[in-house]
Amino acid sequence: MPQSCGALLYASDPKTGEIGIVLGQEAGIWLPFRGINQPGETKEETAIREVREETGGLVNMRPECVELEHHFSTKNKEYFIGLYETEVAVVEKFA
Repeated sequence: MPQSCGALLYASDPKTGEIGIVLGQEAGIWLPFRGINQPGETKEETAIREVREETGGLVNMRPECVELEHHFSTKNKEYFIGLYETEVAVVEKFA
């Protein structure tokens, strides 16, 4: 079964305490950044690559911080999604 790996990006503003998230849009639906594993790629490597590609290189996830804690399946695909804290400036660029 194909695997899709990625992350939901978030940031906490230290001044206001507000939390912002960054999602990508696909076919009119807001979703975490994710994509399909390439041959020989680990789930974590897929998540890092997809987030980097889909944010235009603004977010380069640190491998030691990638924890794909959320796992669910549909009839056709398995999903492995993590939470990844980024900088407030990244959230503001997508606002």
